[in-house]
Amino acid sequence: MNSLLHDNVAGMRQIKAYAMEQEEHERFNLASDALRRASLHLMRVWSIYRPSMRFLNNAGYLLVLWFGATELFKGTLTKGEFALFILVLRYFYEPIEQIHSLNQLFVGGRSAGERVFDILDSEEEADVDAGRKLEEIKGHIVYDHVHFSYGKVPTVNDVSWRRCRARPSPWWGRPARARAR
Repeated sequence: MNSLLHDNVAGMRQIKAYAMEQEEHERFNLASDALRRASLHLMRVWSIYRPSMRFLNNAGYLLVLWFGATELFKGTLTKGEFALFILVLRYFYEPIEQIHSLNQLFVGGRSAGERVFDILDSEEEADVDAGRKLEEIKGHIVYDHVHFSYGKVPTVNDVSWRRCRARPSPWWGRPARARAR
């Protein structure tokens, strides 16, 4: 979701230039809906998991209390030993609760790692280095029967345009080091 928002904000000029607002809005809605469904699923799982862990924890305390009280009344267990059992039980459950808390951190790290590896494993775009090198720039721009599309959606069809003596602009013009002076 963050990368989609970043791409949309960074490419806002291009999105508006090619009238892709509706498509990007739909793409954002799909990603937002997927995130909502995943969040609701996670909430449902945690709403069952966390109370069940708490129940098992309290059931263990109840069992020790019942067993300890029974043995205390029989006289086979002293008050100090009974207190020791309760203390040991607390030390037993504390690491389990910490592992329970770390599980959520692990799941978040795993999903972030999957995103990073998806980016690293993505294939390079085909024909990135294809094309011809500009030999000499004369200061005029010519579009001769230009076609452009996003996938199968045509955006620009058969555009021809000529501009002589084009002024430098942020998209073309003097090198960056010359503009920085």
